[in-house]
Amino acid sequence: MASHFADRGWMVLFPQRRGRGKSGVAYGEGLASDGSGYSCKVEIALAGFERAVEDVDAVVRHLRGRMDVDHGKLVIGGVSRGGILAIAYAGVRPNIFCGAINFNGGWLGRGCPSHEFVNPLLFERGATTEFPSLWLHGNSDQYYRIEHCRANFDRFRLAGGRGTFVAAPMGHALMFKPALWGEQVDQYLRDLRD
Repeated sequence: MASHFADRGWMVLFPQRRGRGKSGVAYGEGLASDGSGYSCKVEIALAGFERAVEDVDAVVRHLRGRMDVDHGKLVIGGVSRGGILAIAYAGVRPNIFCGAINFNGGWLGRGCPSHEFVNPLLFERGATTEFPSLWLHGNSDQYYRIEHCRANFDRFRLAGGRGTFVAAPMGHALMFKPALWGEQVDQYLRDLRD
């Protein structure tokens, strides 16, 4: 995936939020108190999202200190929780990014009935951006039904957001298949550079 962007002249950074990758810190993005996984309770899920925002804030501080980064051409993107975080963060922290790409984004999966409330609420936070975003979703994603994803996009647009929604014949691992999204991403990035 990184090669796709780097081959087109974009520097790529894959930060890991606390508790992900090999960060060595406890993961705390809205887990149930019994350790069974993500909590379906709205207040716990939203607190986990706010923790993730703090982590992206730390990444942005790091980027601002780098001289090899074009601070006028930053694009944020993510997969799954990272996808919804990319869209929402661009709205809650304006004037940092010029684009946002969402790969199969959502905060709570369909196993939580509250996903019908939490996901659109968080996506709406990104509707204030001055640039369009790109939403890439697999139409057979095991966590987020394509109808739910389209409804999230519609709510985002009703709240004033601009963007393009693309459904691809894939599941949650869509990011690993540039053949299914490369054309749309390339056009999106070209438009950002113009």
